[in-house]
Amino acid sequence: MLAGEEKAKKLVIVNRTSEKAELLAQRVRQYYSLTVETVSYEDIMTVCDPEIFVQTTSVGMGNDAENTPIKNTEFFNNVKFAVDIIYTPWETKLMKDAVRRGVQTVNGFDMLFYQGLASFEIWHDMSVDFNTAVMLKEKLTNFYRRG
Repeated sequence: MLAGEEKAKKLVIVNRTSEKAELLAQRVRQYYSLTVETVSYEDIMTVCDPEIFVQTTSVGMGNDAENTPIKNTEFFNNVKFAVDIIYTPWETKLMKDAVRRGVQTVNGFDMLFYQGLASFEIWHDMSVDFNTAVMLKEKLTNFYRRG
């Protein structure tokens, strides 16, 4: 939804199931005046000059760590920033491939941490002070980086 909030020119949704991609596209169009296209996973290389790429599947996680949903790294030629929602392994094959193409990358750890922190604050009806949050994030980052 950030793409809509930030007035992106276009959002391309790629999904292994075209019906799910179109359903998500319809939901986005309900709330944002944004051009939204859908592409099947098999046709991902037809996406023209993506600047930002967000990978939200489990491909590349756990026993699948040596796999990536992007088989042709030329896909990253014009990408400037890539996010892989996976945080274990800390740097996925997708991220390594993107970095080799000069792309700045980030994993999904920050999303996990800040969602967890927000949930904790809501459920316990309290605010975690800034210094405690920084310390917790640092400890968890070190834990997950070690794998």
